[in-house]
Amino acid sequence: MFGVILFILSLIFMITTAEAGGEISLFAVIAPDSTLDWHSWTPSGAGDLNNDGYDDFVIGLPFGYQVGQFWPGMLRIYLGGAEFDTLPDVEVYHVRDDCPLGIGSTIEAVGDINGDGFDDLVLGAETECFLWTGDAYVYLGGAVLDTFPQISIIPYIPVGSYFGHSMASLRDINGDSYMDFIIGAPEFYPMSDEKGSVFIFYGGDPFDPEEQLFVEGDSLENCGTHISAGDFDGDGIRDILISFPEEEAQENPDTGFVRLYPGHDLNPERYVQFNNVDSITEIRGCLFLGDINDDGYDDIGIHRQFNGETIEETWIDIYFGSAVMDTTVDMIYQPLDPNQNLIPAGDLDGDGVDDLLYVRCADDSVNDVIEIFAGGAGFDLEPDYIDTTWLPHHYVFWVDAGPAGDLNNDGITEFFVNTDSVICIYNLEMNGVDDGSQAKTPGNLGIRSITPNPANSSVSIKFDVAEMGVAKIEVYDLLGRRLYSTEYVVRSPGQHSANFNLSDFPSGIYFVRLNLNELSDTRKMAVLK
Repeated sequence: MFGVILFILSLIFMITTAEAGGEISLFAVIAPDSTLDWHSWTPSGAGDLNNDGYDDFVIGLPFGYQVGQFWPGMLRIYLGGAEFDTLPDVEVYHVRDDCPLGIGSTIEAVGDINGDGFDDLVLGAETECFLWTGDAYVYLGGAVLDTFPQISIIPYIPVGSYFGHSMASLRDINGDSYMDFIIGAPEFYPMSDEKGSVFIFYGGDPFDPEEQLFVEGDSLENCGTHISAGDFDGDGIRDILISFPEEEAQENPDTGFVRLYPGHDLNPERYVQFNNVDSITEIRGCLFLGDINDDGYDDIGIHRQFNGETIEETWIDIYFGSAVMDTTVDMIYQPLDPNQNLIPAGDLDGDGVDDLLYVRCADDSVNDVIEIFAGGAGFDLEPDYIDTTWLPHHYVFWVDAGPAGDLNNDGITEFFVNTDSVICIYNLEMNGVDDGSQAKTPGNLGIRSITPNPANSSVSIKFDVAEMGVAKIEVYDLLGRRLYSTEYVVRSPGQHSANFNLSDFPSGIYFVRLNLNELSDTRKMAVLK
């Protein structure tokens, strides 16, 4: 046993003492449950629901809990811990009037709204018995977690309003020490009008679920289709960002706009407006990105898209925050996929600065890609960390991603990648292991890449060597047991590759170790079947 422990410690030592850098590494995999409908699941970071010092992770399944002929929806809670596992700790569901609610279609971690010391969630249910009026429910955190939401927010609004389609946490916007939030109903008013409205809710003890109208749009503006909140002017109070995309944008694309409402003086008549910068694109979203250039002001990204007859193009306009609310574009990012946005991800590399995430699933011409843009004073739009093998064995039709929270309390935020078949949770291991995008320094031995990773039936290992000899490749499980070993004759320095079969390997995390003469290198490999 001592030898196994020593071996595992040596693996950790080798990984954490390599040359400076970072690696996008698989942290956990949550696979579908055949008893439920997973076609519209909604993952999200949840904050610390049970106040144990570890962030928690939740998945909403709007049609995932069957009661007779109805699917009211369900929420699964995965509690963070030193040893995070992929078994749900709590299942939350709610039935009202024997009708499908779609609870969990949107999820917002709103912090502590009732002042009891536990973080809380707001769960959207925009389907609401297929009338699409929309409801929302507050799930209160606690030392012991309930299996149902404790507070219902059921507004008196027309059918087809889609209340709960969008949400944002305002933190304590009114200075009373309780956390506040907003909810959008982008088709509020009769469906033929579709003005859209945004409602604000102030925390308190007890919490008052009565909606308070904050702002509404004009005809067909769909006010509140997208909502975000952050501190653009650096005064310590969150500001509110709301899109008015207008449903007829393809006919009048220059009429869509985004408004920023200063949090220190909440007034629907006082705002800064970001207009569409040209007449050929439509506004598809708006987000606070965090303080990506580390200047003390949160920054904004506005997603514009051009839909032509044969091509689609997209741009993300980035506006750096400032004490004076400037609406001049500071940067423009053009991603490969017109449907994928830059995602605010929190601090992924543990340096105290917000980072951005971009994820794209493969098609016939472009590989899967995860890109991380590290925030900092010299922020640019060149990715600092890249992984091109995140889900190569399964073609997916859509993908989204976002921060999962610090699930193991190591100071680094995990993030999730969500497809129509599996949720992969990743972290950025700042351990000096090469990420596969840069060549090894001449004179060193090193594993360049493991492809694919996660792997399914077979794997290819590319490695760099600076001298001739017999290279040994070994695979160990988490208990330090050697499961595979092979030798490869190196007849010349440079890059080499070796392949082996994984048919006998169950799903899990493994260590791949490369040895040549007195040098060695170790990388982590995931098997997903």
